[in-house]
Amino acid sequence: MAGVGRTTATGYFRPRTIEAMAAGRAAELAELEELLDETANGVGRTAFLAGDAGVGKAHLIGVLARRAAARGTALVTGRCLFRDGTRPYGPILDALTEVLAVFDVHDTSDFEPFLQESGFPPARVGLVASLLGLPGAPRESASTAEELFDSLVMLLLAVTERRALVLHLQDLHWADAATLRLFAHLSQALRRSRLLLLASYSPEELRPDDSNAVPLAATLITRLKTDRASAT
Repeated sequence: MAGVGRTTATGYFRPRTIEAMAAGRAAELAELEELLDETANGVGRTAFLAGDAGVGKAHLIGVLARRAAARGTALVTGRCLFRDGTRPYGPILDALTEVLAVFDVHDTSDFEPFLQESGFPPARVGLVASLLGLPGAPRESASTAEELFDSLVMLLLAVTERRALVLHLQDLHWADAATLRLFAHLSQALRRSRLLLLASYSPEELRPDDSNAVPLAATLITRLKTDRASAT
């Protein structure tokens, strides 16, 4: 089974789960393209692409990337790794590094002038460059999670002022707790930006384990659905 779950800036959540057949993929793609158009108009979106292994999620994302590029929208992917292989915030930071490469920003000397035009706080340039592991970056770390989250929100606002963006997290079911918290924060903070947050996952990986522990990603998805539904 594969499907798209969608949250909107007004709080309405419309989940969809459809058969992973050719017609089903066409329907999913049409909905994702609608989200692309809405995002390009400055309304941030969050969507979930659900499907068990082998049903064609990767193919759908590949087609979406081409359709996005035709609209002038970039699509970047951060990959969550199996079990404990994902470093804190790693998938999102990797995706952001890929975003900067789209703008030919590869080291700190490119990064500073890129941000100057957007009014990004100069005091945070070093911190973000360090987080992204850019060559030439000073060794800085955020004093609080709030400082880290706010800095990345400002970076994404700067990026999406220049170009609409799809930030795709692959295999959300394997994401670490820190990455999930950051994803939730971005979903809430960037509702008025040209950003589509897209997370793909396998529902079979979100079932409680033998100890009846609910996977963290399942809790996140439920929370985002509830938060947006209660906002209406």
